[in-house]
Amino acid sequence: MAKNEIVNPNTDLQASSVGSLYQDACLIIDQAQHVAYRAINETLIKRNWLLGMRIQHEVLKDQRAEYGEQVVGRLADNLTGKYGKGFIKRNLWYFVDFYVKHPDFFQAVSGKSTIVNAPSSPLPFSIE
Repeated sequence: MAKNEIVNPNTDLQASSVGSLYQDACLIIDQAQHVAYRAINETLIKRNWLLGMRIQHEVLKDQRAEYGEQVVGRLADNLTGKYGKGFIKRNLWYFVDFYVKHPDFFQAVSGKSTIVNAPSSPLPFSIE
């Protein structure tokens, strides 16, 4: 078959061609899924760390424990109402704990900070 020749869609491909095409298609799909899952995981880790940082710095620093409990509880109720149960109070405290235990997490992983300190920034990191 010539390079520019159009394949007739009504013609059956040989079994070996179909098998090879199937294997290539599976490889492409598997690799794309792996890259997508990794990007999603990295983004979720950044999101959780950033939420923990904001709660720690904006709410808990130099405040009474009762005040922090109340604010985090209200925040959890509001976030859960909008985004679902992944933002229950217990999870928000896990995010704070993650930030407190690993305050330089992104600098250590990437060698540079991707965090923007401006609280008005809609997403203080880039999703690439």
